Amino acid sequence: MLTGFRFIELNQNINTLVKTLQTELEVSRPYTFLSRLPIVDTENGEVFGTYDGQVFAADVIADDQEAVIVEGGSYQTFRAGQIPKVKLGSRVGEGMIRQLQNLSDSVNITDGDAELITGWENRMALNLVEGIRTRMNVLACAMMLDDVSYDKLGIKIDGSWNTPADLKVVLSGADRWIAGNVNATPLADIREMQRVARTYGQVYDRITMSGDTFLAVTQTTEFHDNISFLYRFEVPAGAIPTSTRTLVELFEQMTGLTLELEDSTFRERNDKGNNVIQRVFPENKVLFSNSADDGNASVMDYSNGTVIESLVAPLANAAIREAVGGEQRGPYAYYNCNPTLNPPDLVAWAVQSGWPRKHVPEATATFTMNTV
Repeated sequence: MLTGFRFIELNQNINTLVKTLQTELEVSRPYTFLSRLPIVDTENGEVFGTYDGQVFAADVIADDQEAVIVEGGSYQTFRAGQIPKVKLGSRVGEGMIRQLQNLSDSVNITDGDAELITGWENRMALNLVEGIRTRMNVLACAMMLDDVSYDKLGIKIDGSWNTPADLKVVLSGADRWIAGNVNATPLADIREMQRVARTYGQVYDRITMSGDTFLAVTQTTEFHDNISFLYRFEVPAGAIPTSTRTLVELFEQMTGLTLELEDSTFRERNDKGNNVIQRVFPENKVLFSNSADDGNASVMDYSNGTVIESLVAPLANAAIREAVGGEQRGPYAYYNCNPTLNPPDLVAWAVQSGWPRKHVPEATATFTMNTV
């Protein structure tokens, strides 16, 4: 019998584990954009996703649309819940169930080897939480950039959070901050953006861009000329600093902004089911923000709604009702199994119902490097 396992014990269920990990990870592994948003209890929409072996960000599906669990490259379909949310599933297949059964037959789980049995659940719960937080971070980034675009599993999302048009500047041709455009004028562009922001009562003190974009900025003639101005003498081309730390310090002196280089990535399944790596922050974007707005729910936040599964699951399972209780907000976690036992398996779920919200549209501004 599969007895003694935390995932079927009422006092140590996966929901408690996931909630604990969520709290710990907020402190130990903060995400760049998500960490700036307070989580506010509200109503919301849905995002959906899958996990298999590695941490994948959640996918987006419509209410009652079929979604997929991926294991070993094969797909298995099932119906989603009643309302949209961020949802991630990790399958416990027949092979893992057999291994757990064998361990339970041969190991006294009260001794020091309990990790043999419970450690796998820690790792699975950790990846569920990380997968949920990864998608939330990507959505938080999209909100700050005022540009969300998603096309997968039959869902198309293209929208914005109503940032004023003159705070969303598109740079084209020789104006782009890209490699080889030595005549671009990024410092002048930044000064103009700061001027426009002041007309909205905004003062940005932070600028975010990719490492390659920053490298292109430092290779412009304008940047080199400003180095000579700061040093008070003509700096020969061959004597320009190459240390990233030094270049960052020079840039911050020139602009009065704190520079944040953002090149983090995440894994997801694309529309063909392939494991792909994506950037969180698009390489062709530059973001202006004010660090004083971090954690200010009156400026930006992430809504956190009631998870419908927390209402439905106790109706179907008395053990869940006793262990978890009633209505809960995310992250909420639970197990379910295939009622037909074809195949006989378990799926661990983690759910977060929410969407990033921007209450002050001009709180951020962007540059976008056009393709031409």
